[in-house]
Formats: sequence, structure tokens, C-alpha cells
Amino acid sequence: MLRVLICGAGGNMGKQVIKGFAREEDFSIVGGVDPAAGVGEDLGELAGIKPIGQTVLPSVDQRLAQQQVDIAIDFTYAEAAMENARKLLPHGSDMVIGTTGFSSRDLEELRGLSADTGRAVLVAPNFSIGALLLIKFAGLAAQYLPDSEVVEMHRSEKRDAPSGTALRIAEAIAGEMTGSRQASQAPARGERIEQVPVHSLRLSSFIARHDAVFSGPGERLILHHEVVDRSCFIPGVILACRRLAGTGRFVYGLENLMGI
Repeated sequence: MLRVLICGAGGNMGKQVIKGFAREEDFSIVGGVDPAAGVGEDLGELAGIKPIGQTVLPSVDQRLAQQQVDIAIDFTYAEAAMENARKLLPHGSDMVIGTTGFSSRDLEELRGLSADTGRAVLVAPNFSIGALLLIKFAGLAAQYLPDSEVVEMHRSEKRDAPSGTALRIAEAIAGEMTGSRQASQAPARGERIEQVPVHSLRLSSFIARHDAVFSGPGERLILHHEVVDRSCFIPGVILACRRLAGTGRFVYGLENLMGI
């Protein structure tokens, strides 16, 4: 049984992870961390289910002082996730990271931490199977309709823009995976990711929506994916934990762990 720590337990995704993993017999939730929400509360009650006998702590250090962790699931923000990785990986924990907004330097540091500690790390901008298929289909469409742009819409509180998923869609269209970014000389035309214009909207009525728009002579193709409930991410998180644990690998993108 894998012992799971949930970082960002008091957030929207953290609560979904608690509910999802509490139902799985091959995982044991051994704690949650969130300095901003739910400190001292039982994780189950925080997530709206029955108590599970584990409370929210304000820091990773306090949990590591109490019990070994096999795998940590991180849905926080980039700076916090990096600090968590620096503490958890040398302590023998693998990590599944759903946080976005990492710089290329951050990703290289995570890759190095994985190699130096022998622990497995997955950084995944999206855990939705439908979104992963959109990325795959976008790469295929770009072979035939190279004139394309990406539009993404998220809740107004989302910190990073473009979203990590939008970056992956643009990279798939370009046939690259480098994270290359440059400002557009016409800002209203979107940030350029591998020369693909990407437009970000932040509105209170959205969870997540991504459109990859292609055009050719006399036709348009629009690939559209929208999240209507955050529970859609949980099967992907569970799958990631099962496939990643103990491999010692660094993987960017759930699709690369699944072989999509």
C-alpha cells in the first residue's frame, strides 16, 4: 500500500484528490499540507466525506518528522511546489505534480533532483484524459493544417497564463517540447509558443477550456475540450501514482507516462 501525502490539501483540487484516493484500497492517505486552509481539520471532513483520521498540517517538514511518505501529490503553486520537492525527494518520496507555472529552470532543477535522489517525478499540466487526447489530436491536425492558434479559458484566480495545457498544445502543434516562449510584437495577437499564438482568458465562470483552432483553404477545424467538474482529473492522478511509483524516472506530461 502506497502512503500518500497531499500538498495543497485545502484547495479545490486537493479536496478532489482526498475524495478520490480515500476510495482506493491500494493507497493510504497519511497526511495533508496546506499553510493557508484547513490547518488542524480532518482531511475527510475538509473534503466533505467521512473522517479519515489524518489532519492538515501547515508544512511538509512537520509531516516528514512524523512518518515516511511514498508519494506526494502536489497541487499548489510553482514556488511552493519547488520547495516541497527540495524537501520531499531527498526524504525518499516520489512526486506527482499537477501544479503549473514552472519556468524552464524549475523543470531542469526537478529533473536534476529526480536524478540525484533516484526518486520519480511527474510534472503534468493536465490529468484529464480528454485534454491529453486533444493534445494528441492537435499534433496530428497540424501535419495537415499548419495555420493554427490556441485559445484557453480558466477561472480568474489562476496565476499562470498561458496555462500549462495550452503550452503543451502549442508544442504538440509545432512538433516540439521545449517550452520556448517569446512575446508577440502585436500583444493582442497572443503570446508566441513555438511560433503558435496562444490567447488566455481569465473569467469567473470557467474551470478550464482549451480550443485548438486550425484553418486551411475553405475550411476550419476546431478541437475543443472543457472541464465541467474537477473530478475528471482524479482518474489520471491515480493512474499516474500507480505507474510512476518506484520507477526513479522524471516525466513531463501524463501522456508520456501513458504512451498516448
